[in-house]
Amino acid sequence: MQELCVLWFVLYLGGVNMKKSLFVYNEGTLQRHDNTIRFIDKAGNKKDIPIETVGEINIMTQMEFNTSFLNILSQNGIIVHLSQREFNFRRIVS
Repeated sequence: MQELCVLWFVLYLGGVNMKKSLFVYNEGTLQRHDNTIRFIDKAGNKKDIPIETVGEINIMTQMEFNTSFLNILSQNGIIVHLSQREFNFRRIVS
């Protein structure tokens, strides 16, 4: 079974536990599931993430999501950063 490549960072400031930043590097789907965030990768593996623990989501690849997912993020003040890097390089030979 393929592992989900989801990386978590927990930040502590002055002894106060802040919410986590979620980094997603695998393509898949993010959706709302019973007031949690559910990530489903291309192989169909599922991972549920409690909404109360997430402060921001950094999506580093192609991702599918819908308005229901965006609605729960908005209700909980979660910021989403989208970044897709293209690694298609062309070598020009003259």
